[in-house]
Amino acid sequence: MRNLRLLRISLGLSQQKLAECLGISQVRIHSYETGAYEPDISTIVRMADFFNTSIDCLVGRSDEKETASISDSRLNEMERQLIKTCKNLSQTQLRCLCDFLETLDLK
Repeated sequence: MRNLRLLRISLGLSQQKLAECLGISQVRIHSYETGAYEPDISTIVRMADFFNTSIDCLVGRSDEKETASISDSRLNEMERQLIKTCKNLSQTQLRCLCDFLETLDLK
């Protein structure tokens, strides 16, 4: 999970917020970032999907630095604008936004 911390920080997320988004504990995120534990494959897939990157990039097997970039060609204009806006939010604002999104029941 060599790049997990870098990807998390690039989106301005705390370990706690990432844990909430992935449905796991903050302690587990910390243990993945420090190398104390390795996630199972379903968790790795969820993380790669969340960060919009490859599993190879996430686990450090790719030289190509694929990250959830604002200029990523896989994103449409609205998604790029949303990422840009989220990067400028405070932790409190970001938490409020995530709490609101959870109320939408997007499953």
